Amino acid sequence: MRLYKCLALALMLATASTGTTAFAQTVTVDSAMAAADRPPQHTERDVMRKPEMAFLLPYLKAGDTVLDMGAGGGYTSMLMSTAVGDTGRIYVQNPASWVENYKMQPALDYLTSK
Repeated sequence: MRLYKCLALALMLATASTGTTAFAQTVTVDSAMAAADRPPQHTERDVMRKPEMAFLLPYLKAGDTVLDMGAGGGYTSMLMSTAVGDTGRIYVQNPASWVENYKMQPALDYLTSK
């Protein structure tokens, strides 16, 4: 009987911490997407890309270093920069053939200004 009580308690604690983590993830994603200095062409994509960011951002913390390969126009890079803060680094990479297509300069200006 004691074993069942211990298992039940462990299950309740595990479930309680999962709920707290999910709430913390939503706050992180929402605050990153709410940054006032994001370009309009990025904020228009938020509805479609929020699930992706809800998966990615909780793994990042202040001071982290991230490599965004195939960064495209910098949408994800800019949101990750909010998560890693002033002490973190985001390195972006695009194949040479993408650079002209995506015209990344606004995203690069944003990232280097942080």
